[in-house]
Amino acid sequence: MRIKDIFLLIGQFLLPHHLISKFFFFAANCRVVWLKNLMILSFIKKYDIDLTYCDIKKYDDYTCFNDFFTRSIKTQNRLLNKKNNISSILSPADGFISQFGRIYNNSIIQAKNHKYSVASLLGNDSLDYIKFSDGNFINIYLSPKNYHRVHMPFDATLTKIKYIPGKLFSVNPTVVKYVPNLFARNERVICLFDSINGPIAIVLVGSMIVSSIETVWTGLVKPKSLLSKPFTFHRQDLIKPLTLNKGDEMARFQLGSTVIVLFGSNENIRWDYSLSEQSEILFGQEIGNFIF
Repeated sequence: MRIKDIFLLIGQFLLPHHLISKFFFFAANCRVVWLKNLMILSFIKKYDIDLTYCDIKKYDDYTCFNDFFTRSIKTQNRLLNKKNNISSILSPADGFISQFGRIYNNSIIQAKNHKYSVASLLGNDSLDYIKFSDGNFINIYLSPKNYHRVHMPFDATLTKIKYIPGKLFSVNPTVVKYVPNLFARNERVICLFDSINGPIAIVLVGSMIVSSIETVWTGLVKPKSLLSKPFTFHRQDLIKPLTLNKGDEMARFQLGSTVIVLFGSNENIRWDYSLSEQSEILFGQEIGNFIF
């Protein structure tokens, strides 16, 4: 292990995760023109971000850094001729594949030599995790340069949203490689769906400096108190629509993180042959098909 990786990991356990994230929340929402422009321009230069394909193409037209970070793109071309194929599964986000494949006996691969359970990821509710204990999964890491909105991989109807508080370890690949059960320890928002293809869970995992997670049903997901406890959003409290079509936006990260998609135990999936660990994928790309 490299020296800088050792210091990175030590920092993950010593730094005040939530305090740092709250600081970034206020900084990222700052509307002081010169300061927000400086932050946006510095970020563009550091990560070589191309605004050509975005709806807002001038960096100084964004109201704050978070507005820029959650920037919208023109999605029509990515979805062209793909919505009508009911067997296809689309990537829900731009990012890099961390792991994907089969869930064996309730266990998901996090990294080499590290596994974690579906039960712990979904909050240890047997009514939820039993549906996925022998299904399939894909884990997509959204790096800072990526488009940070999350979309539906296929048509589905929302059944439940759960917020689970936790740590805010970085989801940098180096940290994921060495911190056990990271995704089941971090703060997360779990969206559970039913569909013609079976159940699906989309898990939005927070990380250090992720200032917030937002869904189209709840708006900004906010803990009810400083000492957060898990809570569930009830249907009557949610903003409609409860049903979304393939390609529709369902959530966004205000600063980057990880999306984990779980597919039900009774669903047979054929992954696209081009997929591999650490390969880059884009929202709208076909990543697999249901086998009926």
